[in-house]
Amino acid sequence: MAKKKKSFRADLGQLEDMKKKAKEERKAELKARKAYYNIHGKLVYSKFDFSEHTPILQGVETKLRPEDLKVMLAKTLKEKEKRKDLEQKGAGDVAAKRMEEAAWSSAMQKAEGKKVRDDVDLLRKSIKLKEKRKKTSSKKWEHRKEMTYPDDNAHNDITY
Repeated sequence: MAKKKKSFRADLGQLEDMKKKAKEERKAELKARKAYYNIHGKLVYSKFDFSEHTPILQGVETKLRPEDLKVMLAKTLKEKEKRKDLEQKGAGDVAAKRMEEAAWSSAMQKAEGKKVRDDVDLLRKSIKLKEKRKKTSSKKWEHRKEMTYPDDNAHNDITY
């Protein structure tokens, strides 16, 4: 019985030593492993770095956002006015060339899957819808405020 206990204890000791060695080996391996940085100089935590395949967008002009509907409308109206002025001045070929370039650029953007917002009527309609939504939401907000405080001065008339 005593021999079995001693051999069992020895086996446990050997097992613990093996675990310690394995742990030390893992630590050494992790220290030996160097950090991986992508082309942008940022640390990559996973095996796959998808940022390498995406182009670096430096110097690319930013698109107008949907919130800038009024700016887009003004821009398209300005372009149309310039074309009309050119036609009136007698430079019809230059105006025709500009119209053709605009048509080609919008066709290419549509082919790329980008939204082209150059229709004046649709821009005006979308601006009107946006203002209408704003107005209704503000009305709803006022209604909610009235429901919370039925009297405007009720919450201000607290005396101490």
